[in-house]
Amino acid sequence: LYTEHPCKCGLNIVIFGAHAFSCRQNPGKHIRHNLVNKEVSSCLTKCGYKNMLEPTNLIDADGLRPDGVTINHFECGKALTWDVTIPHQLCRSHQASTQTALVKAEQNKKRLNNNYKFFPLAIDTLGNPGLETKTLLNSICKQLKSKTGDPNEGTYFLQRVSVAIQ
Repeated sequence: LYTEHPCKCGLNIVIFGAHAFSCRQNPGKHIRHNLVNKEVSSCLTKCGYKNMLEPTNLIDADGLRPDGVTINHFECGKALTWDVTIPHQLCRSHQASTQTALVKAEQNKKRLNNNYKFFPLAIDTLGNPGLETKTLLNSICKQLKSKTGDPNEGTYFLQRVSVAIQ
């Protein structure tokens, strides 16, 4: 599919094209992130949770903010915050173990205080979600089914997330 050529970052993209999934300067990486983020936001709205993307009032000590927050309570009397990360499993830094990379990605995202129920959304480019990510996705699927009355709505949500990652 690819011919070897230089990337914007200065490295060579070899014929297999794996570098494109992990390069910070590749626009596709940001597109995948934004599509997954918008899909989660849209489905939370369908479930009755008003939410906002990129909230400016929730900045942690490192100056980072989550990708989204619900306005109303999600679980245990706390609003939900989430942050999307899509690591590439074929990247050299992640090749040791698929699950290790996802656990590491989820742990790197945990940074907000206890006033919010925080979920890292870590799904690798091959479609494998992290353990905490599975918990949130399953919760959204169940709520979509009950709110819409369509038993397939949760499956459709997961399919849309998969397509966004691809």
